[in-house]
Amino acid sequence: MRRYFSSFLISFIVYASFIVSGIYFVSIEDENTVVKEMQEIQTVAVSIIQQQCHTKKEKIEKKVEKKTQVKPKPQPTVVQDEIVKKEIESEIDEVAIQEKESEPQEELVEEQEEVEEKVVQKDSVDEEKLQEEIRQMMAAKKKELDLFTQHLIKKINENKRYPMSARRRGVEGDVSVKFIVLSNGGVDAIEILEGKSIFTKSTIAAIEDSFPVSVGDSLLQFPQEFKIRLVYVLK
Repeated sequence: MRRYFSSFLISFIVYASFIVSGIYFVSIEDENTVVKEMQEIQTVAVSIIQQQCHTKKEKIEKKVEKKTQVKPKPQPTVVQDEIVKKEIESEIDEVAIQEKESEPQEELVEEQEEVEEKVVQKDSVDEEKLQEEIRQMMAAKKKELDLFTQHLIKKINENKRYPMSARRRGVEGDVSVKFIVLSNGGVDAIEILEGKSIFTKSTIAAIEDSFPVSVGDSLLQFPQEFKIRLVYVLK
């Protein structure tokens, strides 16, 4: 019984080893076929990519050659030369017209400058005449003022009375006084500026007795202030 069992076991192991080895070899062949197929697919893909790159490179090279080709410059034709000549002639004509138009404008400017010069000269002459008239008028007024003042002093001196107290003591002197001559010929605002007080009343009385005076035909403007000096000397 043991002998049959051992022989069965040995035969089972042998058959099992054959089956396992067969399965192993079959699986190895399948793996090899898969690897071969993958290698073939890769080689095909690489070849396709290389072909695409080569075609793209050829297209780019053709485009670059087309761009680098220098186009021949068009030679100027006779028609263009004629057009340029006509444009130059038209510009020359325009310059000549502008010069002709500018000539009368320059003449007008010169005439205007001459007129302005004459006006300025006339104005300067008129101004000089006016200044001369003003100077003459001022000189006439000063002369009349001097004459009027001398007339007043003469008239006041005629009305002046030497004070008895000063005469008894032998006192002499002068008095500065100011007053205003009114537009009606009267006098106002008599004020003693300096001098001995002994002559104050006599001076004021002499001035009051000398007015009114005639101012109707005078060039002077009234009311006007006057300042005079009266001298008191014993004779």
